Amino acid sequence: MVSDEHFVFFNQLTSPDLSVTQLEAAVGDDQEQIEIDLSAVPAEIARIVVVLYINEGVGARRTLGQLKSCSVRLLNLAGNAELVRSEDFAALLGNETAIALGEVYRHISDWKFKVLGQSYPQGFAGIASDYGLSR
Repeated sequence: MVSDEHFVFFNQLTSPDLSVTQLEAAVGDDQEQIEIDLSAVPAEIARIVVVLYINEGVGARRTLGQLKSCSVRLLNLAGNAELVRSEDFAALLGNETAIALGEVYRHISDWKFKVLGQSYPQGFAGIASDYGLSR
């Protein structure tokens, strides 16, 4: 992680360079939506990971296993063409409170997307540890 300021979430809806934005209201049937302007991503950033976590989930006895559906999809804003859609992770989730859904990463001079589906029983702390966040 370049810095904690590059962590985009419900209390910080954009990255400092404005290349990544979490929309306040998703368009269409999606529950959440993140827009990435790949041409504006600073050269020192090699990947952007899309995660889902339940804030204070353990204390509130909420887990991702309670979700009816959980997937990630990649759209091209020009025409909203769907480029990639993951499987539905909901049936695979139990007591986890966080999951890395997918990542956009640099490959030579282009960008690619990879579905991850990596769940974290330790919740946000596990994601923070894996991706170098101090929050």
